[in-house]
Amino acid sequence: MALSRQSLLEWCLLLVVVAFYLPTLAEIGHAWSTHRYAAHGMLVPVLSALILWSRGHQLGNRLGPRCPAGLVLLGAGVGLAGVGHATQSVVPHVVSIVLAVSGVMLWLRGPDWMRPAVAPLAFLLFMLPVPREVVGAVTLPLQHFAADFAAGALPLVNIPVSQAGLLLRLTNVQLQVDESCNGLRFLMVLLVITIAFGLMHLPRWQQRLTVIAAAVAAGVLANAVRVTSIAIAAHVVGPHAAMGSLHDYAGRTVWLLTLTSILGFGVVLGWKARHSERAGLT
Repeated sequence: MALSRQSLLEWCLLLVVVAFYLPTLAEIGHAWSTHRYAAHGMLVPVLSALILWSRGHQLGNRLGPRCPAGLVLLGAGVGLAGVGHATQSVVPHVVSIVLAVSGVMLWLRGPDWMRPAVAPLAFLLFMLPVPREVVGAVTLPLQHFAADFAAGALPLVNIPVSQAGLLLRLTNVQLQVDESCNGLRFLMVLLVITIAFGLMHLPRWQQRLTVIAAAVAAGVLANAVRVTSIAIAAHVVGPHAAMGSLHDYAGRTVWLLTLTSILGFGVVLGWKARHSERAGLT
């Protein structure tokens, strides 16, 4: 009977916490749908759950006694959620959720269970939009790289082009490589998927860092290729190709190929790592 009462108390606490955080989740969802560099956040809770699920064999054997420190973390998270509501800032909201989830897990599962769960819980911080300072620091270099790449690549396919900064002048159209062409939105999607993949499938930190670095480089290059392909389409088809469905199709095709290539590279890295480990054991 005592155990039943304790379980009932735990479920009541969880329901109260969930109910308390519903407005916070709504505000984070609004940020994802309205902030230009926040859409990747929609993937993060799902990927975090997959990372946690992939570590089930480690977590299943680590259940320990409840840790009261988890309630302290939960209280800190609830307090930070209040700050988020008062300031209308998404940063305290996201950090609050990470603290609250970590606190509940620490209280219910114990510190031994938490050790392999730290990475997937910390991964939830990627729900945050890209900070404005980061956007401001990288946008112009990304735009210039894409414009310079296109200006160098177009003559290789016999398309005359002249460049004036971020402006590409073709025979029948002028293309401005503006902020929307910085590729940062897809780069963030590629980054969170790659990090999650590394945490699930790559056993060593060196391999994870390698595939993450490759994803960043591939994302920047893919954006430049996308801009170049749109310029080629505009030259061949006409100015309307630089916008609308053809523009979107070119972008999606390049991004899909990039994502597939990076995940394939990660699979090869993981296979080599496991093959080396087996060879070392024999």
